[in-house]
Amino acid sequence: TLTQTDKEILMKDGVKRPIFVSPAAVSEKETSFELFDNKLVFLGAYSNDPNIEGLLWLVKEVMPKIKDLDLPLYIIGKGWPDSVQDDLKFYYKNLHFMGFVENLTEILTGSIMLVPILSGSGMRMKIIEAASCYSPFVSTKVGAEGLNFTDGVDCFIDDNPDLFSEKIKKLMNDNLYEQFAMKAHSIFEKNYSKKALGETRLGIYNEIEKLIRRRNEV
Repeated sequence: TLTQTDKEILMKDGVKRPIFVSPAAVSEKETSFELFDNKLVFLGAYSNDPNIEGLLWLVKEVMPKIKDLDLPLYIIGKGWPDSVQDDLKFYYKNLHFMGFVENLTEILTGSIMLVPILSGSGMRMKIIEAASCYSPFVSTKVGAEGLNFTDGVDCFIDDNPDLFSEKIKKLMNDNLYEQFAMKAHSIFEKNYSKKALGETRLGIYNEIEKLIRRRNEV
């Protein structure tokens, strides 16, 4: 499985075979920390239902509460129909649908990543992308599920639209922005970098080898 949470769900559902946790990797990039550049980012394609549900919730329930700040929200991902774009701009005008972008690091650097995912399971790669690029994030509980991030310590996590919007405002403070960016990036390096994931996968292979050896000895 990609996360410990998914492993525990399978075990609770009665799976008896050995289950190993091995997170997916993102493409590591040359990047460095930059202060908040007054931009918000949502990462997700239209082809994924939780992305559609999440963006609708974000734009209709959260963004109107911070419209006085007039922060641009960049939506990265393919397939968003013009009709959906027009509908969402009725609720928040400063939306920019970017489609696929060649240089994701350029967009994420100096941004706050918003992860308003309300349903689904698995590992939210968008959070790993954000942490790798020193982009602090505000997420729902489902969005951050199974990842090694903690609300109020290295990110903000909330399902309440009022509190979600307040936490976006809090992250605009330079000191907190830098603090969360550095802590989240450190968690990325320790748990989700290619080096860390390689060590995790090697440990799994060693465990499987031991299981096979024991089975052959029986």
